[in-house]
Amino acid sequence: MIGKRVKLVKTEYHDGGGSSLREGDEGTIVDVSILPQRLGGNRQFWIKWDKTGLGTLALIEDEDKFEIMEEKAEKKEEENYSIAARRASQLS
Repeated sequence: MIGKRVKLVKTEYHDGGGSSLREGDEGTIVDVSILPQRLGGNRQFWIKWDKTGLGTLALIEDEDKFEIMEEKAEKKEEENYSIAARRASQLS
């Protein structure tokens, strides 16, 4: 999960809690932890948000709504081609 991209759908805490985190914000999972059982035992996904000033904030599984975005195969192929082209140019 670490390194995967996420997109915020809805979070009650941040929507009303004075944070500038908003629906549609995107970021990268940098850590995953488990809340203590007395707090529900859910997974907590720590996100490094792309939006400047947000820093790292957590989303809680089954409380916050978010989607884990899949990389498009074509984008990954383009990146692989780009890396291969750079390596080939370095060798020549």
